[in-house]
Amino acid sequence: MGDLNDINFFNNWIVNAADRAIKHGTCYHSHCIPQHTFVYDDESNGEKQVVTHVLKMENLSEEFPALMKEYELPVILEHANKTPSKGVKGSKFGVKDLSRDAVIKINEWAKRDFDLFGYEMLDPTKI
Repeated sequence: MGDLNDINFFNNWIVNAADRAIKHGTCYHSHCIPQHTFVYDDESNGEKQVVTHVLKMENLSEEFPALMKEYELPVILEHANKTPSKGVKGSKFGVKDLSRDAVIKINEWAKRDFDLFGYEMLDPTKI
């Protein structure tokens, strides 16, 4: 395993994981599964949504309570930060740290997710 706090290792890992997922359907230990496979009937090519409610992470603090209210469920979503794994410093990498190659590979791997969930892909020429 490389240095998880090295920007080059970070970007190479993303490129390799996405490439593996494109070729094999998943990446390491069955991760990197496109999210649309959990929401849409695979045989319908994204036409038939089989999950009633899809909440977006960036709106979770508003959408989750609204969903619980709709179904009259007394569930509260609590926020708890996890500490990094033992021996791993907390990495602060984000979208701004992605390389052009990583963006290209993410766009290729997640194109259907971007399309079906209404997200814009990053433009790799602006990286």
